[in-house]
Amino acid sequence: MIVKSRLILFKLIFFIIIDLLESQVDIIGDQFFTFNYESDSVSLPIFSNVELNENNIGLEKAIIVMHGQNRNADDYFNSINSITSSLGIQNETLIIAPQFLLLEDIDSWNLGAAIPYWQNNTGWTTGNQSLSTLQHPRDFQLSSFTIIDSLLLFIHSEFTNIEKIILVGNSAGGQLLNRYAGGSPIAFNEKIKFIISAPSSFLYFDENRYEYPNSWTLPSGCNNYNEYKYGLDDLNNYMSVASEDSIIARYQKRKITYMVGEQDNGGTTDCQSMVQGEHRLERSLNYYNYLQHYFSQNITNKQNIIIIPNVDHYHDEIFNSPCGRKAIFGLGDCQQIDNLTAPSALFSTDVNFGNYPLVVNFMNNSTQGTHDIKYLLWEIEDESIYTTGDLEYTFNYPGVYNALLIAIDKIGQRDTSIAEAIVTVDTLFGDVNLDAIVNSNDAEDIIESFIGDMPFDAIQMAIGDLDNDGTLSPFDGSLILQYLEGNITQIPIEEGQGSTAFGGLKELEISGDIGEIIQIPILLENAENIYSFRATINFDPNVTSAATIYTGNIAESGFIIKTRIEDDGKILLAGAGSTAASDDVEIANFYFIPLAFTNGENIFYCENLYVNNIQIEESFSIKVNQTLTVEPNLFIEDFSLGNNYPNPFNATTKIMFNLDKNFNLRMQINNLKGQLVRTLSDGFYTKGSHNAEWNGKDNEGNIVVSGVYIYKILINNRSITKKMLFVK
Repeated sequence: MIVKSRLILFKLIFFIIIDLLESQVDIIGDQFFTFNYESDSVSLPIFSNVELNENNIGLEKAIIVMHGQNRNADDYFNSINSITSSLGIQNETLIIAPQFLLLEDIDSWNLGAAIPYWQNNTGWTTGNQSLSTLQHPRDFQLSSFTIIDSLLLFIHSEFTNIEKIILVGNSAGGQLLNRYAGGSPIAFNEKIKFIISAPSSFLYFDENRYEYPNSWTLPSGCNNYNEYKYGLDDLNNYMSVASEDSIIARYQKRKITYMVGEQDNGGTTDCQSMVQGEHRLERSLNYYNYLQHYFSQNITNKQNIIIIPNVDHYHDEIFNSPCGRKAIFGLGDCQQIDNLTAPSALFSTDVNFGNYPLVVNFMNNSTQGTHDIKYLLWEIEDESIYTTGDLEYTFNYPGVYNALLIAIDKIGQRDTSIAEAIVTVDTLFGDVNLDAIVNSNDAEDIIESFIGDMPFDAIQMAIGDLDNDGTLSPFDGSLILQYLEGNITQIPIEEGQGSTAFGGLKELEISGDIGEIIQIPILLENAENIYSFRATINFDPNVTSAATIYTGNIAESGFIIKTRIEDDGKILLAGAGSTAASDDVEIANFYFIPLAFTNGENIFYCENLYVNNIQIEESFSIKVNQTLTVEPNLFIEDFSLGNNYPNPFNATTKIMFNLDKNFNLRMQINNLKGQLVRTLSDGFYTKGSHNAEWNGKDNEGNIVVSGVYIYKILINNRSITKKMLFVK
C-alpha cells in the first residue's frame, strides 16, 4: 500500500509539472495505426496489446482508451491492460490507446511527415484539424475525430469476432468522447459503448445550462459560453458537416456511462466551464440532469452515471474501482449499475381540515435510494414549490385539495407520491374577498360585480350566493348587511326565503335642448320592502355626450350604491342596504348634454329591473322632449353672470361676468351636493367685463371627478348660479 501511495503521489506531481511546463510527452506509442486519408498515408502512434496487422481470432471485445491532456497514452494503456490481466480477460480483449501529439512532441521526437499533430489540447479534444507548418509541413490536415472514425471502421471490418467496442476517456479524453459521440456518423450503436469520465466541460445542445431546480439566466461577461466546444454555436469543420439536429439525434442514440470521482472538486476555471458548475463533480451531475430535462427521462434507458466513492480525478483509481470495472469490462459488482434504486416519496400533514387561511405543515417522510435526495418538488394548488425538507403552506381559499410530492435525487431519479383530498378548507359564506372576515366590504364587492368592476371566480360565486338561487346578485350583498346589523341570524338563507318586494322605476318627461346640461332623476316609486335593486337603462350614445351619474339620496339611508355608464349606451345601477326602502326613493341622478333629438325627443328605457331577487316584468321609460331655448346671461340689477366656455371642458374653462360698478365679490365652484370645491376669486373688482378661469382642481390642488358642477358669483348676500360639466 505504501509503494502504491508513493507511486500515485509521484504521478500526480509529475502530471502537475508536465502541465505547467507544457513539455513534450515522455513516451511515443510503440505501434502506429496507419490508414489512407485522401491520397496520403496517415500514421497515428498507439499503444496496443496486439499487432493490428495480425488476425486475432480469439478477440471478443475492444477497448479504445483516450488519454488526458498530458498525452500519456502509455499510462492509460497500462491501466486498462493491468485490469484485464487481473480479470483474466487479456486474451479476449483488444486494447488500443491512441496518442494525439502536439507541435512540441514532433519537435522533441523528430517524428516523420506521416504523423499528425495539433497546436494544443483543445485542438484534438474538439475534433479540430491537425496542423501543417513551415517547419513541419504535412500534405494532409484532418480531424482527430476522423482518425477515431477510421479506427472504429478498421476494428469493425478487420476483427469480425469482436462484438463490443468500448470507448473510454478520462479528463481531456472524456471531453473528446463527449463531443465525438454527437459528431460522428458511425452508426453501429449496439456495438459501441462510451465511457465518459470526469471531463472539465460538456457539450450542451441548447443555450440553457441546467441549474436544477433554479431557472436558467444568461451569464454576464461570458457571451461565448455557448460556442463549440461548450455548445453548438460556431461549429468546427468536422461537426458542421452534420446539422445541429443530427448531432442531437446521434447523441441521444448513444450508449453512454458517465463516471466521476466523488471527491473530484477540480476542473478548468474559464467562464464557459464555470457556467456548467463549480467543479467536475457538479458539472457531471448538472449535465446528466440536463440530459433528462432536454431529452426526457427516457434518456436514462441508454445513458447512466456513476459516482465513484472516495476517488478524485486520477484515471487509474476510477477505472480500477468496482463500478469502473463493471462499466468498462462488464465484470464485478456495482450497486449503481446492478441495483440502482430511486428515492421513495412519502409525506404527511399536521392538519387536514379547518377554515381559511389554513396553515398546513407538509412533513417529508421520503427515503433515499442509491443516492441522496437533493430536492423535493411539491405541487399544491397549481403551484410548484422546491424545498430540501418540510413545507409550510397556507390555503387562502375554501375547497378540497390534493397534494403531490416528487422526491428527486442528485442524479435526477425521482418518485412521486400523490394524496387526493388530503386538505379540506371550510367555506365562510359571504366572505367573497377571502380575507377570512365577513363585513360590508364583501357586500360592496358583490354589488360591484354586477356592474362589471369586480370579477369573481367560481369559488367566490359559490361563497357569495347567500340566497341559494345559483347566481350572485345585489340581494346577496343585502343579506350580508342584514346579517351584520343583526336583522337576520344566519347566512346563507334557505332557497326560496328571499324577501317579497314591490316597486318600479318612475316614468318621467323632461324638457331640454341641444347643448344644455340635462338632469334625469332615477327614482323608485311605490317601493315596498326593497333591500336591493339592479337595473340597466338603455340610451342612444350617438345623440348623448358628457354622460355622468351621481348617487341619489337613498345612500343617506345606508344603501351601498354602485353605477357605471358604458360606451354602448347602458347605465348600470345596483344597490343594497340592511333596511328596506319604502315609498318613493331617489337612487341616482343622470346628467348629459344632448347632441341631437330624434323626432324631437330622446328615450331612456329599462327592461330588466330587479328588486331583491325578483324581476319586475314591466318596462320603464324616461322621455326628454326638445324645447328651443336661448339661455341669456343671468343678471341682478348691477351685475350679471355669463356662460362658461368651453362647456363641457376637460382642461380649463373661462367664466364670464360683468359689473356695472366696483364690487367686492366672490367666485366659487360647488358640487351638486352644495359642497365647496374651489374658490376662484375673493376680492375687489372694478366696473366692467371680467372672466375667471377654472382648471378642474379643488382647493387642495387635486383634479376633481368628472361631473356637473355649479359656478356661483356672490356680491353683498346676492348670488347667481349656473351649471357646467367637467369631463376627464
